[in-house]
This record gives sequence, structure tokens and C-alpha cells, in this order.
Amino acid sequence: MIHQLLTTEYLFWLVALAFYLLDCIKLVGKSEILITETFTGKFKPSFSFNTFEIKGKQVQLLNLLIPYTGFLKLNIAPNDKPSNNFENTKEKLITLQKVAFPFKAISLVSFLYLLFGPVLTFYQGLGATLILLLPLHLTALLMTLTLLLISRKGLGLTYGSLISIFFDCLVVPAYLPSIVRKIYNKQVFTCDGYYFSLQVNSPKNLEELEYNISRKLSQAIDQVDENEAFKYLSYKELLGIKNDQ
Repeated sequence: MIHQLLTTEYLFWLVALAFYLLDCIKLVGKSEILITETFTGKFKPSFSFNTFEIKGKQVQLLNLLIPYTGFLKLNIAPNDKPSNNFENTKEKLITLQKVAFPFKAISLVSFLYLLFGPVLTFYQGLGATLILLLPLHLTALLMTLTLLLISRKGLGLTYGSLISIFFDCLVVPAYLPSIVRKIYNKQVFTCDGYYFSLQVNSPKNLEELEYNISRKLSQAIDQVDENEAFKYLSYKELLGIKNDQ
């Protein structure tokens, strides 16, 4: 009975959830840091010290329960002026958050029917559930296309990027909950990742943040020669990192 249900009624939802999960997995290079948007709209650095890698990049998972938040990857290579482009990046993110706000509603609604689809299937069957949800999904797709066209300049998207985002959501319905993240993924930010993290961080978490950055820099220093190590130490000093414990 269970085998029959899994292969008939719930296979559609299992595949959809698998696509959604895969879309939440991000590969982060050793010279990058993942910055994620929190529920309150703040930006928080994500540190991973695991050794699991794919093609030399660390595997990190975005929050599965709040897909309507953005993310960005910033470079963290030694820099003589890590403060470069911070203000521009900050202003761009503030503007992006405002313009992307309507997409959060689409993301939330589509995530809810993806989440509760299996529950409705249990009570109504797959056919009845799809008939019920299809108009909602088509409306969400139409609103997405309309908003992308209206907000293209504000989002800083080319028509090519716009078509790419919409095509992904059209072909794979499970990508629609991640529409906000797909918009952020098309952006280009050039601010130093560690400097950005230190500037936007809450003062109460400063000690923990400095510890994590110090730990990451120490790992990098251990993997380079003496000349490169000096650059990292100078970079660390410019960042104002004093926590070496």
C-alpha cells in the first residue's frame, strides 16, 4: 500500500521537493563567503568549517523554511583596501530589497502550496489537488512575469537574465518559491566579504563573528607560503580582527 502511494500519488511532490532542495544547495569557493538575508531583512555571513566539497567548493544549504530571502556571494581575498565598494554594495542591496519585496509574496504563496500539496493529495487525491492548485500556480507565474518586466531596471536585470529566471520557474514549478533568490543570484557585488560582514553585523555578535573570520583566515594562512601569509596578516589587521582564540 505504501509503495503504491509513493509511486502514484506522491511521486510528483517528491520530485518537486527534490528540485526545491537542490536549488537551495550552494557551492561556495574558498575565496568566497556566503551572505544570507534573515527573516528580518538583515544580512548575516554564513560560515562552514565542514570538509565536504564538490569540485573544490564547499557545500552550503540555504534556509529551507524562508525561501523568500536573498543571498549573495562576496570575495574574501587579501585586499589593501577592503572598504572599497562597501557603500555602493550597501545602497544597492537596500534598493534591491525594496524592488524585490513584491516577489516575496509570490515566493511565500508558492512555497505554501508546495509544502501543503502532499497534505491535500492525501485527502483529495493528486488529480483534484492539481486542479485546485493549477490556477493559483498559473496566476503566480503571470504575476512573476509582469513584475519582472515592470521591475527590470530597478532589479538591474538584462532581458536575457529576466527570460532565464522566468524560464526556470516555468519549466520547474518547484523553483518558483526561490524566485527572490534567483533574482539575487543574477546580481554582481564587488565588496570585500569579511569587511561587509563586520560592518552590517550586530554589535552583540561581533566577538563570535571575529572569531569565525580569524579561524577562516588562519586556515588560509596555513595553506600558503610565507609571502602570501604576510598578505593575509596585513589583511587581517586592516579588517581590525583581534580575536585569535
